[in-house]
Parts: sequence; C-alpha cells; structure tokens
Amino acid sequence: MMKETVESKYKKVYFSICGLVLVVIIGIIDHLTGYELSLSLFYLIPIFFVSWKVGRLIGIPVAILSAFTWTVADLLAGKPYQYPFVPYWNFLVRTGLFTAIVWVLEKLRTTLRRERIFARKDFVTQIANWQFFSEIAVRELAKSRRYSRPLSIAYIDLDNFKLVNDSLGHQVGNEVLRSTARVIEDNIRSIDLVARLGGDEFIILFPETGYEPAQITIERIKAALLSNAEKNNWPITYSIGVAVFIQPLDSVDEMVKRADNLMYTAKKDGKNSVRYEEIK
Repeated sequence: MMKETVESKYKKVYFSICGLVLVVIIGIIDHLTGYELSLSLFYLIPIFFVSWKVGRLIGIPVAILSAFTWTVADLLAGKPYQYPFVPYWNFLVRTGLFTAIVWVLEKLRTTLRRERIFARKDFVTQIANWQFFSEIAVRELAKSRRYSRPLSIAYIDLDNFKLVNDSLGHQVGNEVLRSTARVIEDNIRSIDLVARLGGDEFIILFPETGYEPAQITIERIKAALLSNAEKNNWPITYSIGVAVFIQPLDSVDEMVKRADNLMYTAKKDGKNSVRYEEIK
C-alpha cells in the first residue's frame, strides 16, 4: 500500500476545513431566512464534498455537525414545537440520515477506487496490464525524446507454456504466470515497469536505460526465471526480445512491435534465448 504523501495530508486538511466552514455558512443562512424556508438539501453539500474528498472519518463528524447546525438554526429562528423533545428527535433522525449517506458514499468511493485499480491491473498476476503500461510508456517516451535519454523495452514469451496448461492444468499455469511476474518484479528497479500483455507474454519498460544496463538486467532476470522454473519442475524456458532506443520512435506501439519482433526471432532460432537491437 502506498504511503500517504504530505501533499495528500494537506489536501485532506484543506477539504475538511472547507467542509466545516461550509456547514457554518449554510447554518447562518438557514437562521437568517427563518424556519419557513427550508435549506435542508443544502446541508448535504458539505457532507457529500468532505465524504468524497476525505472519507468517512471526517465525513461523519461533518454529518453530525450538519444535523446539529440545522437543529440549532431552527431553534434560533423561533420554530415552534408542540413537544419539547421534538428538536432532540429531529437531531437524532437527521444525524442518522446524514451518517447513512456518508456510509453509502464511502462504499461507492471505495468501489470506484477498486475498479480504477483493477482496470490497470492484470487479474491473474496482479501486475500492470497493457492499458496501464501504455500510459506510463507514453510518458517515458516523451521524457526520453525531451531529454535525449535512452529507453529500453523487453518482450518476454514463455516457451512451452501450452504444455504446462495441457499437462498440469490451468491452476498450475496461473501459478507459473504469477511466479514469473514476481521474479521479474524482484529483479527490476522501482522506476521500471512490468506488465502482462495476455496469455504468456510479458513486457518490461526500462526508462533511461541503454544497451549494456539493459543487457545486464535481462540476463539476470532470465537466469532467475530459469532457476525458478527448474526449482518448481516446470518445463518452460523464456524467449526474450530487447529493443534499446537511443532515438525513440514515433509511438509506443511501434517500439513494442520492435521488441516483439526480436522475441519472435529468438523463438524461431530455437527458443530460450535473447535477441537485442539498438535503435539509433
């Protein structure tokens, strides 16, 4: 889980203060307009705002404050009550309603956040998918072009993966994919990115990486992958194509295609090998 940044904390404090101030402003307006003109819906504005921006930990206090402010505004405006317990009852009902709204918003917020994460992750391996990879690669391509820095892309295909699925079953096949993803992640930098393209194909983005660093890293990854496969008695090897772009191409798709072609060359030449190309 990513740690909360200082900037994020300041934003939460800012949004919380804005929400509280908004409740007070609405309460003052509610009092000045009298009890005959209802402003009840306006109290939902700070509740929605704070709950969505910050979460329920602040959303619930804002909900309680909104209910309290609404009740106080009615009392100060001279709203008549037949029974003395009615203002307290109204406060409890409003608090319950506003709190329920906060919980619903929190559930919706959490669901949407989870959906955004899953939209960028591969379901089986829990690493990046093509969509997320392409987003990051477009940014790195722009940086590479702007600062004249190299950029490398590795395309990895699992040899004999179909044999694993056919002979050992899809559960073992999925474990092979997950294990492959873990091994790759353990052998790359934090600024690098590995993604699963589907099936048994993986791709790695190496920002600011030239030929020699890319070669050293790929050879280390390949050795670790083969060791992992041997340890688990999986009959697989790895064909890898590595394109090193000293001068980046026009698009990420073109660059990936170059690495893909290199991988197919490695596969045609007997599998379990690496093919490199430096594009200047």
